[in-house]
Amino acid sequence: MYFKNATEAARKAGYSDKTAKQISNRLLTNVDFFHVQEVIKILKENFNKRSAELSIASAVGLFATLFTYCEWLIKEKPAFWPILS
Repeated sequence: MYFKNATEAARKAGYSDKTAKQISNRLLTNVDFFHVQEVIKILKENFNKRSAELSIASAVGLFATLFTYCEWLIKEKPAFWPILS
């Protein structure tokens, strides 16, 4: 689940619209909840790492599909590849 900001997350957690902004601000800035910032940092790092991995995997998948299509074209449609004839 992805939230645009802490207020949206607080609403999803069950806080009313009236208190969601206040509670999210308190959780993000209050020293009593210092661990929240560390957890957010770790989550962001993991999200960024996973996003990069997925981007690489998507690129590899795209190239594999393109390569397979080119192989098919060479076998089935040789007229498209006069340089290979």
